Amino acid sequence: ESQTFTCYKGICHGDLNLQNILLDEKENIYIIDFSETKYRNALSDFARLEPIVKYEYFNIETKEDLMELIDFERVILDCNNIGDIPQFVYLGTDPEVEKGYKLIMKMREYAATVSLFEKSIVPYLIAMLEWTYPVVVYYGINIHRLRYSMISSALIVEKILELEAKS
Repeated sequence: ESQTFTCYKGICHGDLNLQNILLDEKENIYIIDFSETKYRNALSDFARLEPIVKYEYFNIETKEDLMELIDFERVILDCNNIGDIPQFVYLGTDPEVEKGYKLIMKMREYAATVSLFEKSIVPYLIAMLEWTYPVVVYYGINIHRLRYSMISSALIVEKILELEAKS
């Protein structure tokens, strides 16, 4: 509450998800459904795609799946700057995790471009937390996905506090 940080603001889509991104046969990208567009943290749209990929597309059916993804989560949160590229570490068998990692790194690359001169990853993490924490109370998804979002939220907050203590 007492901490401040630099955050670039701009007009953001507000509901950027994989259903609102279309790709044609020539690999042209089209963005649709601008009903939630507003002025906000410029990193918000990029940060939103990260939890969508993790909670909707990764296989999280067992406790073992969850534990492997928590290890993955710890590694991708192990960076201090928005431009840092954490290594890919995942010991599970879900091929979607590697694809998801590549998409997450691409979103972070775009976020780094939008951040201009602000290098801290904190604004991105705060934007990501906005989309991660609510998953904890979603109905209709399995308990392992709910736990993943809860643990991920805690790890994000832990990382923010760690970085704020250093500054």
